[in-house]
Amino acid sequence: MIGHHVGHRGYDRVGGPAGKTFAEGGRRLLDWFDWLLPAAWKHEHNVLHHYRLNEARDPDLVEANLTWLRESRGRGIRAPPPAATCGSVASSDTPMEGKRDFLLRQVLGSANFRTGGDLDDFAHGYLNYQIEHHLWPDLPMAAYQRAQPRVKAICARHGVPYVQESVWRRVVRTVRVMVGEESMLVYELEAVGKAAPAA
Repeated sequence: MIGHHVGHRGYDRVGGPAGKTFAEGGRRLLDWFDWLLPAAWKHEHNVLHHYRLNEARDPDLVEANLTWLRESRGRGIRAPPPAATCGSVASSDTPMEGKRDFLLRQVLGSANFRTGGDLDDFAHGYLNYQIEHHLWPDLPMAAYQRAQPRVKAICARHGVPYVQESVWRRVVRTVRVMVGEESMLVYELEAVGKAAPAA
């Protein structure tokens, strides 16, 4: 839980562990007990995943990682990254132009789990705030609690879908996408808030 948020440099501005040097040198196994090198994770996750969310170039795209499973069922589908999950979550290969498109893609390509209680949030490592996390990956964990009601209100005001469901419902929907029983919605970014998603 800590490594993920520190790796995003979420504590650099509040006097916590420094993301730039986290798990480097002699602290490698103490801070980051994982097979993947911290520098590799920072690049793959922070750069490639967060800035290409649900695009074909997203390395966490289930579609790319489970081709064998989908093909064994005789279907080809568009699938989201595991943390974002599926069904009511969108993908788009429309090129992003500017901050507006980037922010829309983060909201449309993510789904929150149940939020709002310290125990629930801690149990999820504060990653139950997927929408807020994708908007601002470099925030400290507790800041997502404060941002969530504002983000939800802004989305409602502008007609942008804000998806929040139980973790169990998201797991079921993810599995349904993995095996080809359900597909992602596909949005054209310029149509969000004006029209229904493309079929």
